[in-house]
Formats: sequence, C-alpha cells, structure tokens
Amino acid sequence: MNNLNLSSGGYSSPEYSSYTSLQSILAEINQPLQETSQTISEENSMRNREIISMSREIKSLSEV
Repeated sequence: MNNLNLSSGGYSSPEYSSYTSLQSILAEINQPLQETSQTISEENSMRNREIISMSREIKSLSEV
C-alpha cells in the first residue's frame, strides 16, 4: 500500500496533500515568528549594551 507516484516524483495521496498544505501553513506562520524573534533578540542586545554602559557609568561615579 505504497502511495508513491514515481511519475510525479512524490506522493499523490490525500494525506500527503493535507501534509503539504499543513507544511505551507506552518511555513507562513513561522516566518513572522522568526522575524519577531530576531527583532526581540536585537532589542535585548541593545538594552543589554545600555545596561552595561549605565553600570560602568555608575561604577565610575561611585569611585569619585
């Protein structure tokens, strides 16, 4: 019971069609999530640099 269709190079069953549709939907969902994740990562890096800078400034002021 192999649904492999050699002429098209892939499966032709309804299950495979649903599977590829699901893959397509997940890819559409994943793209904005990856972009959001990248944005959050960049913002966190920027905040961390600001915090480090402020910490150094506070340390230098406390040494005076």
